[in-house]
Amino acid sequence: MDEPGPTTGVDDTPLACLAGEQCPDVLAVLDDDFTARWVSPSAQQVFGHDPRRLVGTGMADFVHLEDLGPVVNGVAEAARIEGRHASVECRLRSADGRWIPSRVASRTFLHEGGTWWVLSIRPVADDDALLGRRARLQTLAQETALSCSEMRSDERSALVTILENLAAVIGAVGVAVWTCHSEEVQLSTSWSRDRHRSVPRPVAPPETLQAHGYVVHHIEDPTTGRQLVEAVEVALPGSRNEPGALVAELNQQVAQGVWDDFNADVVGVIGGLVHAAALRAESEQELLERAETDQLTGLFNSAAVKERMEQMIEESPWDSVAVVFGDLDGFKALNDRLGHRTGDAVLVAVADGLRTAAGEDAVVGRIGGDEFVAVKSMRGSSAAMNFMTRCRREVREALAPFPGVDIS
Repeated sequence: MDEPGPTTGVDDTPLACLAGEQCPDVLAVLDDDFTARWVSPSAQQVFGHDPRRLVGTGMADFVHLEDLGPVVNGVAEAARIEGRHASVECRLRSADGRWIPSRVASRTFLHEGGTWWVLSIRPVADDDALLGRRARLQTLAQETALSCSEMRSDERSALVTILENLAAVIGAVGVAVWTCHSEEVQLSTSWSRDRHRSVPRPVAPPETLQAHGYVVHHIEDPTTGRQLVEAVEVALPGSRNEPGALVAELNQQVAQGVWDDFNADVVGVIGGLVHAAALRAESEQELLERAETDQLTGLFNSAAVKERMEQMIEESPWDSVAVVFGDLDGFKALNDRLGHRTGDAVLVAVADGLRTAAGEDAVVGRIGGDEFVAVKSMRGSSAAMNFMTRCRREVREALAPFPGVDIS
């Protein structure tokens, strides 16, 4: 990333105003008498005070009497040293008379011949909630690391559970992990509170996301006019060849104060672990399918058929399992005469015919050069005979373009 430098010719005043208006903490500028000269709009939401009415009032008017001593001591200490100072905890009066425990961080600066103050005020409950969410996310990251290290390729549902747990912490209604290539994105895994809701997609350019680490998308609250977090995109650590992104759609009813930029790094770690585990499971599944699958036809190979047939016999709810064997007549002569390309087309046609006849709950395999098998759980010999007839009929229809080849 480029080093920050002066923005020559750029007026950043509008951005500074926007930052002051949208900052969730209460910001205040006090003069050397500790009188408010400017207060941010968030004072209305946090303490119920109209910020315009606070201008001209003394800060001490809002501090609990029992807390004035530590506050005055902190002011005296800070007044001697210009710069940033440690936060002070005190109770501040809200518009409805409640005393709200708060943390006040300050910075002093010289202005108009005196020491002025910039205060950043946040309720202790908000600060503790932020740290509490970070602790929960860190615990989830540890659990995710353990779960992903032990996950098998057929246990990808565990990744969905992790995303659901993440959503509970950050107040999301949908979370998705994507693999981001230069020209396209590919969904890795996702969770949604509503199965009819579309999966949140990344919209920030991958290079922008990688450069900034995360991107926050806002939406304006039609009631208050404040900017709420609508969605966040977080860059995931990992391979440059397969960069990832986690996208979370926030629940607008609870989003304010639930998403913290402070926690984007831990969210990225969790998303990165999920992304890596999903890629690994996908790779392992591909290797498993290659080991079990006839590459030409896509049917199970001999070893896979044997394993699944034994499993079907053990688990069948019926009293029998039908096994239909078939080999091709005239195939070798056609293959020798017209070549392997035509021979391969014949084998693929037979495979398609058997799949159609057998249905999804059957095991269909190629167990030799021109030998095939279909296995299906069913009740009674009559059903088995009908199954064999259906297989023969579908295969013969598939072989119609290849005269001289039949199945027996």
